[in-house]
Amino acid sequence: MVVISVSLSGTELEKFDRLVGHFGYDSRSSAVRDALHHFIASHQLEFDGHVHLALTLVYVAERSQEKVNRILHTFEDLVSTALHHHLEKTCVDALILHGEGPRVHLLLDALTKLDGVRVTPAPI
Repeated sequence: MVVISVSLSGTELEKFDRLVGHFGYDSRSSAVRDALHHFIASHQLEFDGHVHLALTLVYVAERSQEKVNRILHTFEDLVSTALHHHLEKTCVDALILHGEGPRVHLLLDALTKLDGVRVTPAPI
């Protein structure tokens, strides 16, 4: 196996360690491998033909809301339903997307490249 290094804040590490214990992983490495597996699986979507996708975005409003809105307006033809919610300074967007796969892929790439925006796609 290859060893990689990851930097986390103290708070992130505490939260991660609690989840490692909660879910019964035998080590942090096992939990990281599982998390990476889920990350890879969620981003290896099929983009052939017409795509239906549920998409969740989580980000800090003052840092990212303008950039997210600009991208979503560029791809507004793909968004059939949108819910925007504020949790203090954090924004949560829940979107239902319908459209041609390559265009949906462009939207996901644009959002994923934004620093501080957590993007979670789920095929429908």
